[in-house]
Amino acid sequence: MTPQMIDDYKRTWLPHCIYRVELHIDLRRNGVQFCKDNFLKTAWHEVRWSQPYYHYYYFEYEEHAREFARAFPDHTIVGF
Repeated sequence: MTPQMIDDYKRTWLPHCIYRVELHIDLRRNGVQFCKDNFLKTAWHEVRWSQPYYHYYYFEYEEHAREFARAFPDHTIVGF
């Protein structure tokens, strides 16, 4: 998939997405790497500096959001 195709696909589910997990900024690299290793590029999206000290991660599927939150149990806030 090209970057444009990935972006177009994300636009179909991201506006209606309810599966949000907040991750502390100190673990950003770990969070991004976890997503790259475990999910398709089209199934997650990171929004940096959404809150002071937190980045938001949006997921297309609830199972992915829960798996991500379980990977960082002491540093996440689940928003669904």
